[in-house]
Amino acid sequence: MSFPPLPCEVLSVDAIDMSGKHEVDLHTNIWKLRLDRYGHIIGTE
Repeated sequence: MSFPPLPCEVLSVDAIDMSGKHEVDLHTNIWKLRLDRYGHIIGTE
């Protein structure tokens, strides 16, 4: 997923798995990559 320019602190991920379990504010296996306007990685967090 790509988001418009936003501070990482305001983003979170909520998901529903295949069994229907609702997961809120996930942190596992999430990578934050700063991209330039062409989608090239210019930084990581």
